[in-house]
Amino acid sequence: DDCWVKLNWSAFSNNPTINFDPTMPISITVTFVATDGCGNKASMDATFTALPAMGGMAGSNEDEAADNLQLFQNQPNPFKNETSISFYLPEASKATLSIYDLSGKLLKEIEGDYNQGFNVEEFNRSDLQAGMLYYQLSTATETATRKMILLD
Repeated sequence: DDCWVKLNWSAFSNNPTINFDPTMPISITVTFVATDGCGNKASMDATFTALPAMGGMAGSNEDEAADNLQLFQNQPNPFKNETSISFYLPEASKATLSIYDLSGKLLKEIEGDYNQGFNVEEFNRSDLQAGMLYYQLSTATETATRKMILLD
């Protein structure tokens, strides 16, 4: 038998419900399944991330927005175990991502050489305390800060 005669592809989303916020990056994972004429199946997952518009506000200039560091809200927020912090760098550079408690005590810090464009760091709750926290991204020329909530 020639199993390749009837090759069928199907795709479905692994996370079909997405809360859309146009200011935040959004990811969706899709499973692709190929079935040949003999019933053999192969599958693979692919995750696609859409970045927020760099401009989009009345009177804004997208070229200017793309020239600045952008720190996005962590996802999910609030979180219990893990969260992702994403950011945009207008050029490749060294950067430091720091997490502080309300008193300003440094709880966690990651330093790295990051690529130009969209970057993501994953954090788990180790070394962090429940409650409101601040995270800050610093480069040699810019700094941005946001709040996040860690639940018990």
